[in-house]
Amino acid sequence: MTSKIKKLDKNIFELKCSAFKGEGYTLWKLRKNWEFIAGDIIAEKSEPKNLYMRELTIYVHDPVIHHSIVSYSSIIMKKINEFFQGNVVEKVEVRKINKNLRKNVLDFSQKKKSEKISEINEKTGKKILFQEEEQELSFEEKEKIRENIEKIDKKYGNFAIRLKEIAENNRKKEKSLLKNGFIECSECGKIFYPGEDEKICFNCYDRKENRKIDGMARLLTEMPLIGERDAVRMIETDAYTYYKVRDMLAQRVYRDLLYFCIEKNLQIKGNEEWSDEIRRETIADFEIYVKNYIDFKIGTDNMEIFSKEREKVIRKLNNDRRFRK
Repeated sequence: MTSKIKKLDKNIFELKCSAFKGEGYTLWKLRKNWEFIAGDIIAEKSEPKNLYMRELTIYVHDPVIHHSIVSYSSIIMKKINEFFQGNVVEKVEVRKINKNLRKNVLDFSQKKKSEKISEINEKTGKKILFQEEEQELSFEEKEKIRENIEKIDKKYGNFAIRLKEIAENNRKKEKSLLKNGFIECSECGKIFYPGEDEKICFNCYDRKENRKIDGMARLLTEMPLIGERDAVRMIETDAYTYYKVRDMLAQRVYRDLLYFCIEKNLQIKGNEEWSDEIRRETIADFEIYVKNYIDFKIGTDNMEIFSKEREKVIRKLNNDRRFRK
């Protein structure tokens, strides 16, 4: 048992080390420095999505930017390899992704917003139309764009001129959107169409929720018996996240436990001469899995509750195993 734990610790350590040498780490670093590599104009409307076998996939949310990246993909690839000081990308695939500017942060607010718009239409007797008027850029806005474009190497002059046009058109479009009910996200500054009392865009909302879930998952993994009040106070979140993460961690352990039982049964059937030894090892590991599952699901050291939950999980395992036969 001890040798297995040591071997597992070694495998985990090797896995962590290899993570910083693989393409996953390269992609993470590329995303962090995408604005520096591609420039803020391109970075605002695109993102590196996947890197596999030195083939980089870039998602683009703007048709003009999409055309520019396709036309100058070799230049972008060269800048990436220069940044990493190695041949990390050999091919670039550009995909155009349509993003709905009117997407709400919360799905259930869609109905409320549509009802609210209908009420306004009934009262005024008019249709609310999106009017995109010709916008003029201020001197400061034009200067900021010019300063960014001048950072591009002179040998890419045609590329710089095209990007300048794109930047000015995008800024005009943003100003037009802001006049027609869109707002800037208070977190990232991107423009989106808000629902009721919304201040941040969907992506920022999603990141905040993921941070809360990750924080709660780390806390419950280290302290599975911690109560709701203390956990919510330490992570600065809510009871819903606390119970959601508990259930998520418990289901993950249960899935591992189920496949563990199935695998051990197959080993016992295939190795009858070693069946007693396999059973003895299995019992110890089985109890560890069950305890982890109950710790995450209930979070209590009450032995009476533990015994009842143990009976429940064994019944559930037997039912699931029969179903999978």
